[in-house]
Amino acid sequence: MEIKEIRTEKEPQIIQNTERDYIEVDLDTLIKAGVIEKEIEVAGIKFTLKTLTEEERQQVEKMTNDGLPIDDPKHILNSKVPMLAFAITKINGKPIIPEKKSQLINNLYKMQSYILDQLFIKYMEMVRDQMTLTEQSVKGGR
Repeated sequence: MEIKEIRTEKEPQIIQNTERDYIEVDLDTLIKAGVIEKEIEVAGIKFTLKTLTEEERQQVEKMTNDGLPIDDPKHILNSKVPMLAFAITKINGKPIIPEKKSQLINNLYKMQSYILDQLFIKYMEMVRDQMTLTEQSVKGGR
């Protein structure tokens, strides 16, 4: 499986500001910077997963709302389904539209825990890879 970083093709737009010389304004580039997307197969089903944005991570936290620290094993277990619901972008090549997120969550809860665990392990591997990419980017001065 190939890991790819999502990048935009556009160069950042620069606008003049009276208080400072220039401000970079390409927010799309900032939002997608460091996002990893990967297609994996579990139980004969192809899933396309992506790492979460901070906004999505905050939504997962609101949905979980268990009061436990984020590194607590129980909290991680409680967050698994909401996190995967945001991470899964396609199933067998068909995109998951935002309006169907709640239906996806309901269906994930009905799946065998073994399959969910496999998806979650793959997702966490992607998060690890994302952290490695970020570290390399910082060290490289990009």
